[in-house]
Amino acid sequence: SLSHTHTHTHNTHTPTHHSIPGHVLMLGEEEVPLVRVDSDSGGPLLTPAAFASIDSNDNEVENSSLETPGTRPWVNPAILSFGIVIFVVFTAIAVATTEKSLALVVVGLPAGFFLAYGSGGNDIANSVGTSVGCGALTIRTAMVGGAALEFAGAMSMGAYVSSTISKGTVDPDEYDDNPEQFALVMFSVLCGASLTTLAATLYGLPISSSHGVIAGLIATGLVSKGPSAILVHKLGITVAGWFLSPIVGFVISAVIFWGVRQFITLSENPARRASRAQPLLLGAVVCVLTLFMLFAGPKPLRLKKPYISVLVALAVGLFFVLASVVQRKVLPGASLRKLCSSYNVVNEDKQDAHTTLTGSSPPHHQESNTDADSAAPASSSPLSSRVAFPPEEKPFVPLLIMSAMALAFAHGGNDIANSTGAMDVIYEIHKYPDRRVADNTKSLVWVVVIAALGFVSGILTLGPRTTRTVARKITLLSPSKAFSTQIGAAIAVLCASTVGLPVSTSHCFIGGMVGCSLVERFTSQGEPVALNLSVLGKIAIGWALTIPSAMTVAAVMYEGLAWHYH
Repeated sequence: SLSHTHTHTHNTHTPTHHSIPGHVLMLGEEEVPLVRVDSDSGGPLLTPAAFASIDSNDNEVENSSLETPGTRPWVNPAILSFGIVIFVVFTAIAVATTEKSLALVVVGLPAGFFLAYGSGGNDIANSVGTSVGCGALTIRTAMVGGAALEFAGAMSMGAYVSSTISKGTVDPDEYDDNPEQFALVMFSVLCGASLTTLAATLYGLPISSSHGVIAGLIATGLVSKGPSAILVHKLGITVAGWFLSPIVGFVISAVIFWGVRQFITLSENPARRASRAQPLLLGAVVCVLTLFMLFAGPKPLRLKKPYISVLVALAVGLFFVLASVVQRKVLPGASLRKLCSSYNVVNEDKQDAHTTLTGSSPPHHQESNTDADSAAPASSSPLSSRVAFPPEEKPFVPLLIMSAMALAFAHGGNDIANSTGAMDVIYEIHKYPDRRVADNTKSLVWVVVIAALGFVSGILTLGPRTTRTVARKITLLSPSKAFSTQIGAAIAVLCASTVGLPVSTSHCFIGGMVGCSLVERFTSQGEPVALNLSVLGKIAIGWALTIPSAMTVAAVMYEGLAWHYH
């Protein structure tokens, strides 16, 4: 749908039939330009054929100062191996020279920081990946803005989130006779989850760090206390959530995108329909985000009665609809519609996107244009690339950015508990050795600060890796497609939360992207749609390996130190 931005396009690609390699699913008969990189007429186009070559360039140096390049196959394993050796030596020295419970504090705090570091770098793609993919945000803006809001969410909400020390998987009462043993369990879980999350993030694979935590709890619970420590009935629900997450995300995102295409994109006057629908879309987005905060966001924002949450969300959404309508009448020059009418993103990352996809740099055009957007001075720098959105796509851009930043805030306030919960328990057991294990649920502010700094540093240094995978290596995204994926994933998490089913946001997002791509194929009137099956396969392998890897690392770490704590 993005191929018709200008009517006088220089078509540099000739149609071919099924020339896509086997690892890319080509749905359709012809190669049709899907994304324009330059706002000038005749700008370079990215096609599914060019998209097919992306997987062969996975190790290419990305033009981003925020990303640590891994240009050779041995770099990532070397980084992981070196880090493991250093941490194991550090742990051995601490255990041998320090009092038992204090030693776990000394090594547990770095382990918790590294889990937050890996989670920040991995999960930021859930918030901003689709926005970067369609060109609504640059990679640098997304990382800096996402880091700021993750930190704000963690610091404002994280200290009020009760530490969930067992995740509904292990019974903490089993460890009242030896609290230090439970502290060792928590440390081992941190080691398993942090290592698997960091490994996946270095390779740019979006996974669920929560799954690593739960897997570590299962392994250490079985090793330390046997089956009696495992809450089997709750574990079954958790496992069901692992498999249902991508399916739920697939279905809901596909339904939303089908509605967007039927009633807006494929209508007789899509630009006018999109402009008129924007107040309703704004209200829907605000309603969904409010529900997300009240149902699945930080616990201080959650309301006890679900129907009150629904009424509050509907009221807030309706207020924004009315406010948008009134603003259009009273202050048309300051309306969201006016903003969208001139919305073109100066996107320094799109030059890199074209180079990655096609292996060549886009040409520069010298055509004169009286449009306000072309008044910017010409430059030979990659920073001069622009993304031009068709009129029917522009109204989705600010909504997409707003939802991305809101999800980043919610993630910072909620998922920080994966790291702080275990760190809090380890410290509390050291400070209050006679207290029941289940009573160690207080969130400590200084622990929250450590984890929040881990989030920020992980986003700024590793965040571009997973973000680029979600943004550019799975499918080509338009603002409406990215919007449907993001809102669909949020609704999927909401629906699962209301029925008590723990799902992974990462899994919902990937499922949603696939669902929207298939809807695009069946409503595109013969236009092709590309899905990179190779990258999807790698992501699926990453999901499958997360659980056994985290279990193995946690069990080995526990067994290696258990003799000292029994």
